[in-house]
Amino acid sequence: ISKKEEFAIEIKKQYNISENQIVLGFVGRLGREKGCNELFRAFQILSQQHKNLKLLFVGPIEKEDTIEPNLLKYMNECEDIIVTNRVSHVEKYMAAMDIFILPSYREGFGSSVIEAQAMGVPVIVTDIPGPTDGMIKNKTGLVIPVKNVDSIVNSVNELINDKDKRLEFSKNGYEFVKSHFDYEVFKIKLIENRLNLLGDIDESTNNRGK
Repeated sequence: ISKKEEFAIEIKKQYNISENQIVLGFVGRLGREKGCNELFRAFQILSQQHKNLKLLFVGPIEKEDTIEPNLLKYMNECEDIIVTNRVSHVEKYMAAMDIFILPSYREGFGSSVIEAQAMGVPVIVTDIPGPTDGMIKNKTGLVIPVKNVDSIVNSVNELINDKDKRLEFSKNGYEFVKSHFDYEVFKIKLIENRLNLLGDIDESTNNRGK
């Protein structure tokens, strides 16, 4: 059994996800700029179309005030949305995903996209620098416009309805990361991204103090 399978079994058992369910995944903090309003609206539509869907939301619940109140309520009450809050070993959670979605408005490096592909997960990302630099459009995943619910729905449906494409993207994504992202380079990029994010936090804190 591979590490990916081992991790997937562990997470699915932990959250009572059955083998016939399709797991959509998101990794990041809750917030408007991460595209969470669009993600939840899209999931409302998709879960009406497919009865076997789960959304695995991995990340800290921080900016609840930026989420539309009805969508925040939906996130908290929907049995098909699994909210993990902050976790260690993110790769274990990614292993349990069938499709990774990052509908962000802006990103630093898009490291989660690379991490998802390293676990053999096809990705759906918005057309912004960072995420699109870490994948190959129509080969390891799909690229969609920012702030577009229909595009999330259509892209997820495309991958749900075409298992061969999912498997192809999965294999291509793993090969792409293995050949293009040397661990040391990735580590440096990851640190740069974290420092940029800290810069954003410092800036917003300073602005609040003015």
